[in-house]
Amino acid sequence: TKPVDDIKNSTEEIGVIIKNSIEIEITKEVDALVSFTVNSDNEIAVLDVKTNNEELKDLVKTSINSKKLTSEKLTVGKEYQFVLKLRNNK
Repeated sequence: TKPVDDIKNSTEEIGVIIKNSIEIEITKEVDALVSFTVNSDNEIAVLDVKTNNEELKDLVKTSINSKKLTSEKLTVGKEYQFVLKLRNNK
């Protein structure tokens, strides 16, 4: 059976991975447009991270690329996008 694309739950899971993986000093809100797909092993393959913050771009790529999602609700090979928003946590 073909999976039902559940991008909401999947991006929430990815958000948790990012939150637990990266440490970056945020002085103002930073946005990044993250494009990704999943492979047949349900691992994330980052296609692109669009942001003005190069450090964030590299950290997002390294923190989620090749990470396995527990939810199998995305179609293999299909491109997905979400906006990542980081805020000053002080």
